[in-house]
Amino acid sequence: MHICVLCLFRRPISLFPIRLTLRFPLACLSLLCSLLCASSFAQQYPYSGIPPFSTQTGSPYDSVNLADSNISLTYPLRSMTAGPIPLSFSLFGQSHAYVINANGKFWQVTTPALHFSSFSEIGPLVSNVGATATWQSSIPTTCNGTADTWYTNFAVKDSYGTLHPISTSLIIDSGACYPVPDGIAPTTDNSGYSILFTGSTGSWSAYGYDKAGNKYTGSPNNPTAPSVITPDGVTALAETNTGCTGSGGCVIATDPLTSTPVMNWEFPTTNGGAQTFSYTNAQGTESYTVNYSAYTLVTNFGCSNIAEVGPVPNMYLATSITTPTGGAYSIGYETTPNYSSTKYPPPYTTGRIASITLPSGGSISYAYSGGNNGINCTSQVIPTLVRTISDNNGNVSKWTYVNANTASGGSQPFTVAVTDPANNQTVYTFVAGQYQTQTMAYQGGCPTSITG
Repeated sequence: MHICVLCLFRRPISLFPIRLTLRFPLACLSLLCSLLCASSFAQQYPYSGIPPFSTQTGSPYDSVNLADSNISLTYPLRSMTAGPIPLSFSLFGQSHAYVINANGKFWQVTTPALHFSSFSEIGPLVSNVGATATWQSSIPTTCNGTADTWYTNFAVKDSYGTLHPISTSLIIDSGACYPVPDGIAPTTDNSGYSILFTGSTGSWSAYGYDKAGNKYTGSPNNPTAPSVITPDGVTALAETNTGCTGSGGCVIATDPLTSTPVMNWEFPTTNGGAQTFSYTNAQGTESYTVNYSAYTLVTNFGCSNIAEVGPVPNMYLATSITTPTGGAYSIGYETTPNYSSTKYPPPYTTGRIASITLPSGGSISYAYSGGNNGINCTSQVIPTLVRTISDNNGNVSKWTYVNANTASGGSQPFTVAVTDPANNQTVYTFVAGQYQTQTMAYQGGCPTSITG
């Protein structure tokens, strides 16, 4: 199961919808095609994280990727302005179902597990701290008559789990037929991330740089004590797993200049135990606790030749987050439709998000319909997603997203129609899976604006 980790939160807290969009005229289709060809290797459809050029709509707590129906959740923990660079910490998780091909087709479900990994995953999209270099290895051929390992598909993973690719022509191998490149290689999606390569054949490292030029020292093939170094050479953040105060393990992010912990993650040794995130400021210790509940994870989409998930009993999913003030966020999950079992215990869930309730009592809920129990078997999008917001004062607003994509991998142009609480409608046109080319707004059945 795929689990997403940290991102940043800096927007004002509000339940009013926001939309993040970059639009392209039809004349840019050739550019979009080249971008897709450069990046498709690194992304799995639906794309993880917050992809460049994607169209997101929602609130500071949640967002919906209109193109692929991926739902993201954000829970703020801490924001800091003191120190070498601004820092913010949030829990981040995503919810979607998609098909993977490995000895057959089967469903994979990403749940908003809200685990904290390490500060290397802290959002460069906002505070520009940390970015991890990733790659794949394979043995497709030989070099000078000897079996040769290739390292390809280099990318930078940002705070949301989005992969920003390096040129697909870049190859490193174990036999020196493809030597280690010299210096920094930029990403091809104009995101501003890059990878620094050091060393030589047989002993090399790749380090991720975020958009502000901060370097993350952790490298998958050269594990060291992770840290983030600013362009001025100042170590802004360092990680340690010593000094735990609880009975389980911990990861502590520290400001090396003052030797002050800025975020402490305590986790249990038993499956399903609560996890705590805390820090100390002038007001004392501020602590957030993530609690988990056991579910049986099982899908029942009923798509031909695609195996379902589960049943997997005793799957612990995040169900609440308590805050330092005593308030709590709560999280609900979609009940698996038309499923029961005498062997596996309830509750049964697909793992898709059903609702979040805020400490104020306001809530955001999601309903899935159309296709096969709320999913298209070919495109893997949600045909109709209804997102309902309640402010706990009797005011309820509803948004409906109708995704017309029926092609595999977003290979054909398609539209997404969004109807707002006032019954106004906006129709978005997408190509190449994620790229929006046109927007048409309607009020009372008549177009009010057309862009693209």
